[in-house]
Amino acid sequence: MIWLIPIEVHIATHGSRIKNINNRLPITDYVSYLVIHQNYNGFEESDLIKRSDITYIKSKSTGVARSRNVALMLSNPDAIILLSDDDVEFDKDVFDKIRLYFSENLIDFCTFKVGLLEDKNVDMLDYGNYKRKLNWKNVGKFGAINFAFRAKF
Repeated sequence: MIWLIPIEVHIATHGSRIKNINNRLPITDYVSYLVIHQNYNGFEESDLIKRSDITYIKSKSTGVARSRNVALMLSNPDAIILLSDDDVEFDKDVFDKIRLYFSENLIDFCTFKVGLLEDKNVDMLDYGNYKRKLNWKNVGKFGAINFAFRAKF
């Protein structure tokens, strides 16, 4: 059943940007969050720890790519992974749409559009609304927060 496919959202954050991150993470069945916090000194993680769907990880590494690598090393091998930033909010519907897309198509990786919460008719970037084969030459046109992929290929 497609609704049982777990989704894991990897969120890179730094310093005080972690404040109010809890409010941007909807509680949804079969969705969990890995929050990688760099430059964490002086910040309390107690609000995050109260939620069973959030795993909070302090990291001494620097840079968003390293945060994402830390999360990938700890990811659920059966999950669909979404890369995110600390200023991204997800509409709950996006998780079901991604699950459905992965279950209806024999894919390991896809991109999706990211919109603005204030105006759902506006896309942040215009990638077109069609299928295309992704490869090393064209995948760099997309931002990491537009990626969804299986943890285990």
